[in-house]
Amino acid sequence: MLKTLQNTRLLAILAVTALVGCQQPVGTPTPFGVDVTSGNAAAALPAALTGGVPMPSGSYVPNELIVQLSDGADAGTALEGFELRASVRLSRRFAAVALPADMSLSDAYDELAARPNIEAVSLNLIMTGTAPEPTEATRFDEQWAHRVTGLEEYWKTHGIATASNVVVAVLDSGIATGHPEFAGRLGDHGQDFTGETDPNDPTDRNSHGTHVAGIIGAGGGQVVGVAPDVEILPIKVLGASGSGSTMGIVQGMVYAMGLDPDDDGPRTALPADGSDAIAKRVRVMNMSLGSRVRGRNLLYEAAVTEATKRGILVVVAAGNDALEVTAPSNANDSLSISSTSPYRLGDRIWEWLSGFSNRGERIDLAAPGGQMLSTLPNYPYGKNDAGPQNYGNMSGTSMAAPYASGVAALVAAKHPPDPGRSEDETYMAAYVNALKQHLFKTADDLGAPGKDPKYGHGRVNALKALTTPFVYPQ
Repeated sequence: MLKTLQNTRLLAILAVTALVGCQQPVGTPTPFGVDVTSGNAAAALPAALTGGVPMPSGSYVPNELIVQLSDGADAGTALEGFELRASVRLSRRFAAVALPADMSLSDAYDELAARPNIEAVSLNLIMTGTAPEPTEATRFDEQWAHRVTGLEEYWKTHGIATASNVVVAVLDSGIATGHPEFAGRLGDHGQDFTGETDPNDPTDRNSHGTHVAGIIGAGGGQVVGVAPDVEILPIKVLGASGSGSTMGIVQGMVYAMGLDPDDDGPRTALPADGSDAIAKRVRVMNMSLGSRVRGRNLLYEAAVTEATKRGILVVVAAGNDALEVTAPSNANDSLSISSTSPYRLGDRIWEWLSGFSNRGERIDLAAPGGQMLSTLPNYPYGKNDAGPQNYGNMSGTSMAAPYASGVAALVAAKHPPDPGRSEDETYMAAYVNALKQHLFKTADDLGAPGKDPKYGHGRVNALKALTTPFVYPQ
């Protein structure tokens, strides 16, 4: 299939109008891509829970808190009077607890924060990855991103770049498991951490996750992903509504790391390297989700750091408020991605920062995210009463992040870490940093010279990333 795609479709496409990088004024926030649940102002909460910023109702689970337990703490004693909903063990142990029916979040915070074996207490934030209804599919000739990033040129001169030895974990609303674009590359390890369905069923009932996965790895039937032979591990952390809790998302992250997401034993999510086709270690984790809630989040910080030590690059959408980056994209070790879009001025097309894209000093890279054609569920699903759609366009940093993830997967496949040092956390973290630095130095500098708050180190360039020598850590 890929050989036919290369010979008949890619080689037949001629050069198109050049796109030039420019600055884009701050635009009005749109509903595209990453969004959050909004609503009226919530009841008064202590500043220690909100960081002193407004906290809309619907932006957090109203009857739960997340606590960080001290080393060696007995959970039963430390959490007495509260119902344990879920827990994960990273560098510290974190637990989500339900409040007694007659207790407010403010009172619960005061009580838990005063207990000796509890180090921190936070809200269980709700993250979403919603997107607009898709427009009509226009197939490969409308996949503008592959031209501006040089990927099409690479295919013409080098052939399809392979990433068959890499797994990308897609933490999202699931995936259309029977879609022909993913045939034979999903394995049987997908999981659902939303509690909506069978935990072993990652079927997408929203469409967002299927679209994200297609940008990374659609197989080339009607559209082609950045890495069309990559293995995809679908991890459902957003429900049919497009939202999910922080604890559920972090449990999904822990599962992608090959750890026990329920903190109840040594079970690993994936078999050891080489035991079967899907068991290759996850090298990239894509998270096209976020929140309008400002500030850092201890749980995401711990999870992203743990993933980095295990040699996993965590790629996160920056968000679509045209404001500062929020969690989890602002975590220290994450790769924060802003979005570019094609804009027509007269008879020319220009590539600028998308008006909706978040920005700021925390942006690492930009990637194409506006009007991205990709896969959609090939069956009726939640918000769609018209039946299967198969393909369509969406816009958002939700679409930019998987494009960057796909390029990262191609680089990781071509320059894998030293297998003899896979248990060396210092080396694996250094490898992830080397992967980031490679993407930085091969990006196209579209904004002000050097790193800037709109494009970071620049818009990712697949051609340069695949043809520039890779510098391994010592």
